Amino acid sequence: MATTDDPARQLEQLAELLGSQGAVARLLGTESSRVSEWLHGVRPRPATRQRIADAAAVVDVLRTRAGGDASSVPNVLETPLPELAGQRPSELIQRGRGSEVVAALADVEPAVDLRDAERDLVAALLELARAARSSVRALQATQTP
Repeated sequence: MATTDDPARQLEQLAELLGSQGAVARLLGTESSRVSEWLHGVRPRPATRQRIADAAAVVDVLRTRAGGDASSVPNVLETPLPELAGQRPSELIQRGRGSEVVAALADVEPAVDLRDAERDLVAALLELARAARSSVRALQATQTP
């Protein structure tokens, strides 16, 4: 989700990711009709604009944490997380505490594909073994009379 300051654009992006305006309304703790109004030009109140911005920021953090996989975000929004003292991100967003979710999760390392990590580790170990063999040969060459 691209970062934008426009609440209507943030709502559109949230609806696209979550699948419906109704899902966005539930996430924000409001009625679907309100989301529709905001999408059609009615300007949300400042506290609501902040909640929308926080929800968009939480979604960005969750997607980053999932290694860019946006499809996992809706489920993670409803999952109690240890970083949030067992609370669900969606609950905190509904209570206007989305910035706390961002702060708690922003420092968490994104998911890593273990196969890639294992491949990288094996490649590094092979390179280390080659360097060690080369060093042993060089050392042996200097010690031979």
